[in-house]
Amino acid sequence: MRKSSIVLLGICAVIVLGLLAAYYSQLHSSHELTTARATAKIHLLEVAVRNKDIGYIMSQVDDSPNVRIAHMRPDKLRQVLASAFAAMHSPQADVHNISVVNNGATVVVSGDLVVKDGGPDFSSAVSSGHLTLYYHRINTPVLFGLFHQPHWRIFSADWNGDNPNDYGSY
Repeated sequence: MRKSSIVLLGICAVIVLGLLAAYYSQLHSSHELTTARATAKIHLLEVAVRNKDIGYIMSQVDDSPNVRIAHMRPDKLRQVLASAFAAMHSPQADVHNISVVNNGATVVVSGDLVVKDGGPDFSSAVSSGHLTLYYHRINTPVLFGLFHQPHWRIFSADWNGDNPNDYGSY
């Protein structure tokens, strides 16, 4: 056997062992949305608002046709966010009093949300209210469909603050 064939077989063996290790680590990892993980997700959404990152915010929303976020379809939510972020100088979202209720297949995360806008010489509260996010777990294929990785996505949200359709329109 030639030396190049042995090297090629060694590389293939390393790849197979890496795939097996990834598979077994996925089998034994926890896929539950705990209070700590839910709070971290909320914090990342706050950072996304601060950075005006519509892409990250929408990546947390399930893309099923029956999804409604504050009575809006995801495409309408994207338009509202774009309009609001264009009108705001430096948006900031703060969520307080976060509570997490795990109902098995659904996790309900709620808290008090205050959206502020600020600039070099001003700061004002734009909206405030109670936000409730409903998460469910979806399995997405990874590594060419060899594995399925669970992700928690928002499939519904309730908001008792101002009408979100009015954001950014003057």
